[in-house]
Amino acid sequence: RIIDFNKATINLFETIQLQISLTYFSNYITNKSELNFISNFIHTNGFINNYECKITLNGVKKICLISANKICNSYGEKISDQAIIRDFTKRAF
Repeated sequence: RIIDFNKATINLFETIQLQISLTYFSNYITNKSELNFISNFIHTNGFINNYECKITLNGVKKICLISANKICNSYGEKISDQAIIRDFTKRAF
């Protein structure tokens, strides 16, 4: 679930803060097998770096680079993920 974000996130999602905080980023990934790959890669390696992914926001497809890592507690148990999503759409074409 998206719990913290900045103004760039609001611009990317083209929406208001309340709508963003009530969603999961996984809802926006177009290809669900790609979502599984990202999740498994982060689970196995602890991070993913600059992975190109297609997302759909308000019916508009965007190409993004995703860098993310898992956050673990002192027992090594995953408690959340932290991600940076860059809109790469204009540079991709």
